[in-house]
Amino acid sequence: MWRRVVLALVVGSALAGCSAGHPDRSGTAAPAAPPSASPTGPSPVEDYDLDDDDIAALGLPLQPVPTGQGQLVGPGVTFRMTRVGTTTRFTPEQLRTLRSSRTEPLTAPAGVEFLAVAAAERFGLIHARDGVEVVFHIGDRAVARSVVGTVLIVDTPVGGPVSLDITSAGRTQKLDLRTGRGSDLIDGYYPVRSGSALIQCPIRITEPGVKLTNAPGNQVAVELNLTASLMPWLKDKGWAPEGRRWLVVKPQVRLGALDADLSAMTDLAADLTVTGSGGRLPIAGTAGTAGAGVSGGDNRATTEHVFDAAAGDAGLTVAFSFNGTTSYAGKPARYSGGDTACGKTSQLRL
Repeated sequence: MWRRVVLALVVGSALAGCSAGHPDRSGTAAPAAPPSASPTGPSPVEDYDLDDDDIAALGLPLQPVPTGQGQLVGPGVTFRMTRVGTTTRFTPEQLRTLRSSRTEPLTAPAGVEFLAVAAAERFGLIHARDGVEVVFHIGDRAVARSVVGTVLIVDTPVGGPVSLDITSAGRTQKLDLRTGRGSDLIDGYYPVRSGSALIQCPIRITEPGVKLTNAPGNQVAVELNLTASLMPWLKDKGWAPEGRRWLVVKPQVRLGALDADLSAMTDLAADLTVTGSGGRLPIAGTAGTAGAGVSGGDNRATTEHVFDAAAGDAGLTVAFSFNGTTSYAGKPARYSGGDTACGKTSQLRL
């Protein structure tokens, strides 16, 4: 199975002028240093793509990062390292796996090692964009660049500190790439607290002459799937005040029908009640949705609402009952509450 990972290979700066490959794209912040001995390029930080088979072919002795460590999460960026290890030599076969043009082994001299870091696919790519700044600290050197591939090769003395700083929305978090230990972590991201509640509201279309496709007895359901998250930062609002969070509430209304001629309109202010520690949240607006059709389709309508909430809020109470309107082929269609009561309450834990 194809699964991308990030692999960071850290080599000592004493290995000067031994590499070949694409040009330096690093943008170092420190004074000029000797060229790197990375397998494929002169930059102190290079990046590449590898899949699981390529990682296995490298045969590197990687050990798991301790549970709960190895990740940085912030506005616009997530990075999670999962394994780390060291080696002192790359064979020609390993170099070919790294897409290197070098044909001779690459061996670290005394005092130099290769530090390898693998990261999870979904969390491995870091792009310096939209106010996100990525800086590698390699001993006393600072290398500012984005990571656009899935393999990193970085320059460092043996046993020396190698860390990653990610600055987003004006706040910097740090990660030790040898141990996976984070520092200056932003409260509210580890983890982001979220939850969901699903309420199904069965109804029966009673309009004379209407016979729904694949709906015995004209029975269908109007479903509410409500998700909520406590966020430290939002693009349109910035950072939440101290001790507060942005509570993002997303009610999604779905019409559980295969007949695309059937549609429903929900008045959220009338049909949906969401209550938090400070009382009822003022959620208004309408949500219109139609049947998916036998070939499938977009039969969901989602709205988003943001509130200022206490950081310690533990959950919400969600109540939903469908009292909106239904139509068939563009004309009003009457309905009844069906065989089950159409008002239900659910607890959403954050």
